[in-house]
Amino acid sequence: MAAGGPVTRLTEEATCPICLEYFNNPVTLPCGHNFCEACIARYWEELAIRATCPQCRQHFYRRSVKPNRQLANVVELVKELQEAKIVEGKAGLCDKHQEPLKLFCKDEEVPICTVCDKGKEHRSHLVIPIGEAAKEYQVKTMVGGGEIALLYSILFKKCLQPGGLEGTHRTSISCPQLTYAFLSLNKFLEEKDFSWQDYLEDLQREIKREEHKNFVILSEEISRLSRLITKIEDICPHPPSEYLEVRVHKCLPDLCPHWILAVKSHVFSLTAIEYTS
Repeated sequence: MAAGGPVTRLTEEATCPICLEYFNNPVTLPCGHNFCEACIARYWEELAIRATCPQCRQHFYRRSVKPNRQLANVVELVKELQEAKIVEGKAGLCDKHQEPLKLFCKDEEVPICTVCDKGKEHRSHLVIPIGEAAKEYQVKTMVGGGEIALLYSILFKKCLQPGGLEGTHRTSISCPQLTYAFLSLNKFLEEKDFSWQDYLEDLQREIKREEHKNFVILSEEISRLSRLITKIEDICPHPPSEYLEVRVHKCLPDLCPHWILAVKSHVFSLTAIEYTS
């Protein structure tokens, strides 16, 4: 038996050596080794020779197996243990194997454990250490967050400039233009599956003194940018596994350069704001 903690050993005892998944209708061969009933039947059918144990290579005169109900009960207990989250220190552990999430599958963009890495689901995928993956995505998020902050700053300062909304200068923005710009930006981002729902309304008081109804729209849109900045600042310092888990569940958009450039170009083309990258 391989060395490891209690959870690792328990998981190994409940895992079929052929499919590397939890036993499904486990059966025992005369040599004492256990397999899924379907796995051993398929193994023997593919060999087309006399019965042999895949683990110890012992030969048998006939294909004789016995259901192992006790092992089946153990497998069910392991599953219930995981579902109930009884294992201590469950945070940062694989839901399926209760092992630390030390790796990251770039093909499916999910954290995985070393047991997952050996399974057939991720066997041919590109897998890297979770720390390396977290650093890569955190850099993307920080760069993207800086671009969002700059966009927020430009829009907010523009709205507070004297005559910024009603002036006739080349860099001024009229109320109808601003309304159209933000409504169009909101539609553009919604098409990118961007969710605004979780951000705080923390800038509303800054523009309540303005009487024009279009300032309400401006306040909401600027507030959304501010919330995104706050979200990025809260998420980036988290441990690698927690950061990647948040990103995988899409609490943050993928702030890659292409995404930021698309949003930025869309905004500045609508508002005619001068911008130097």
